[in-house]
Amino acid sequence: MPIKEYIHGDGKDYQLWGNVGRLIVDPAVHKKLGVAVSSKEKDVWWVNMTEKSCTTGFASARPMQNGNLHLRYFYSADDNAMELKTLVMRSVRYAREHGHKQIYTNQPRDMVWLAKLGFKPIPKEKGIFIKWEMEL
Repeated sequence: MPIKEYIHGDGKDYQLWGNVGRLIVDPAVHKKLGVAVSSKEKDVWWVNMTEKSCTTGFASARPMQNGNLHLRYFYSADDNAMELKTLVMRSVRYAREHGHKQIYTNQPRDMVWLAKLGFKPIPKEKGIFIKWEMEL
C-alpha cells in the first residue's frame, strides 16, 4: 500500500483533508487515539492508501523548536499491526532524513511493540500514557 506524505500548509491541504477527513472527525477514532485530532501548519502527515485510493491509516508528526519530532498520532482503521509499524517507521525515517535529534510519542504504556522498533519508555507513576522516545 502506498504511503502519501503531506506537509500541512504546503498548498496540497485539499488532498490531505480529502484523504483523512472522514477519519479525523470520527469520534470513534478520537476515542481510540485517546485524544481529538488536530493539525498546525508544518505538521507532517503520512496517509496509507489502498491501490483504489481508500485511506486505511495515517500518522502525523510535528517538528518542535528544540529539534525533536513529536509523533502525535498513528492510526490503522483495521487495527493492522503491520500498518501501524510501517507508519511509525516512516516517521522515524523522516526524522532521520530531516536531521531531528529525537523522535518521541505519548502513547499507552502497554504499546510495548514500540520498544521493538527502538523506542525507549519513559515511565511515570500515574496515567495510562507515557512518553516513548528514540534518540537518532
